[in-house]
Amino acid sequence: MPQSPAPVFETADEISAASVVVILQTAQTGFGPRASTLDAEMGGILSRACSDPAALAESGTCIDLIAPQSVSTKRVVILALGKAEAVTTLSLARAGGLLAAHLEGKGECAPTLVLDPIAGVDLPGAEILARVALGMRLRRYRFDMRNRRQGAGADRTLRVKLVGARGPDLTAALARINAIADGVEYARTLVNLPPNHLHPDNFHDHLEPLREAGIDIEMLDAAQLKELGMNALLAVGSGSARPPRVAVLRYRGKGAPAQPLAFVGKGVCFDSGGLCIKGGAQMFDMKADMGGAAAVVGLLIALARQGSPVHIVGVLGIAENMPSGTALKPRDIITTASGQTVEVFDTDAEGRLLLADCLHYAATRFNPLVIVDLATLTYSVTRGLGSIFA
Repeated sequence: MPQSPAPVFETADEISAASVVVILQTAQTGFGPRASTLDAEMGGILSRACSDPAALAESGTCIDLIAPQSVSTKRVVILALGKAEAVTTLSLARAGGLLAAHLEGKGECAPTLVLDPIAGVDLPGAEILARVALGMRLRRYRFDMRNRRQGAGADRTLRVKLVGARGPDLTAALARINAIADGVEYARTLVNLPPNHLHPDNFHDHLEPLREAGIDIEMLDAAQLKELGMNALLAVGSGSARPPRVAVLRYRGKGAPAQPLAFVGKGVCFDSGGLCIKGGAQMFDMKADMGGAAAVVGLLIALARQGSPVHIVGVLGIAENMPSGTALKPRDIITTASGQTVEVFDTDAEGRLLLADCLHYAATRFNPLVIVDLATLTYSVTRGLGSIFA
């Protein structure tokens, strides 16, 4: 896939020679033993840099210090985690992302992260380091389809050593966050793919990571959708030369209950608006109208690679909303899979049509405990919640 190589995280017992050492530090708690030793070797530079109580108050702040020649590292970065009582897994990941951006700007690819015990933080050390690592990995994600000469360019893979947690605990925590990052990054890559590389005809090819993770995949073609009465989904895709499909994804971890949770994703691989066509500027990013389906795929990858004891069903409605002589028209009346009729006023409101059939299918076939739908219903959500929350 056209995405950057994942960072490499390794556990270590103590600080060794490194180009950059990163100290994870909360506000107003003082240095732990490892940081205190390094501070003494540097003549108190670290403690003076943190003497202002406000210096570490904002999570993600990076205090960058050049180390004296007598020390085995070139630079030391103090990563602020904010006040101890405000530290959460999310704030740690955000801080890790800001750290990755800072190090990238300095051209550093091989940092050593150091964590001393932190009073007042209700998280084990392995989880703290792993969540910072998660933020670093997600920040380093890149999507790039440009052709490059083989072997061109230096290897800029991020290689991080983590010091401050018991080896087996940290290894297990890193396995969890790497599974999460695998899912997030693959969802990002699906959204980033151009519409001529991801469409209803080849969507199943891009589900290979699910197969590798042991997830069952069933593809329903247009003939099967017609037999199921999924006329709303068929209508959405009726203007495209590529007929719509439904992907059914099933994962049941060891010890999971029989009744599943269902996730339904909108997978409109390109949304021109149909006959109620969008303007050019509004159409430009509509390759991403399959973001809901991508999120479901990413979720399943993350859960399966962790071996989570859950039972999940994913239903993806995959289509293109295009204008043509066979396309859905304003004032058409459609009978959905549930038997309800819908009159179409705007062919650019296709998401609710697609979801109506997929939600009905998920509910009637699998009898799930709960159904969650994920979709890029941009216009309606923006009108309802405003641009920031949408």
